[in-house]
Amino acid sequence: MCKQPTLKEFIDNKRPGYPANAYVLFDGFDGLYVRHGNHYIDGKLISTLDLANITATKPGSGAFTKLVD
Repeated sequence: MCKQPTLKEFIDNKRPGYPANAYVLFDGFDGLYVRHGNHYIDGKLISTLDLANITATKPGSGAFTKLVD
């Protein structure tokens, strides 16, 4: 069984041969599913981090604010 990466490890390992999507560990969340993506913003193709599924450990505790920071 593979070790679940932290969000930082997932972001730092964006390269061929590594998964483009995963459940990751981040303080304040029981589940956080993210994807490396590409989206057009103002007519330019931009590399993005997509938040796909989020389950807070304690909703309303400020975990999402910390995640966005």
